[in-house]
Amino acid sequence: MNGLYTALIAGGVSIIGTLVTYISVKGNLKAKINELKLKESEIIIKQKEFENTAKNIELHLETLKQNQLSEIVKKRINVYPKLWKIIISYGTEWVFEEKKYDIEWAKNYRNELREYNKEYGVFFSQEVYNSFFYLRQGLTKIIKKHTLNNTISQSECAKLYELIINITTMCEPLSVVMKDDLGSYSKSIIQESE
Repeated sequence: MNGLYTALIAGGVSIIGTLVTYISVKGNLKAKINELKLKESEIIIKQKEFENTAKNIELHLETLKQNQLSEIVKKRINVYPKLWKIIISYGTEWVFEEKKYDIEWAKNYRNELREYNKEYGVFFSQEVYNSFFYLRQGLTKIIKKHTLNNTISQSECAKLYELIINITTMCEPLSVVMKDDLGSYSKSIIQESE
């Protein structure tokens, strides 16, 4: 019987040891789970901080971009009227004053546009530059064509004028894109940040 008691005691001790081990492992497992939950919470917090930082950076970059665009628009407000004056002087005013279109007119017009471009072309939007380019190109073609013949036809001048005001040309009219750049027409220069 001693052997039976010994076996029962050994079994009881073994069961108690197993229970203690189970409780210990369960406690350690709970501690590990809590530790992982804490780390997960920290990761979520860090992720939200990262997302907020990313949004703040995006907002800051957008603000910088809008400020830069605002400064460019201010420059355009100062320099586009000078271009407008050249266009009006050699276009509309030329017609009103009934001046003769000749090779000197075309050369002077193109030269003033070239000088203007050297100083202020950097402030052009791509659309204004495209229209400006076609205007200068049209003048250059007229100059090449009329090197020997000094008289320039009214229809050739009308084609140049279309580049400035008419929408049927290969690019947006110069007058329209200049006014767009300054916010006078359809598109808005400075947009609200989202």
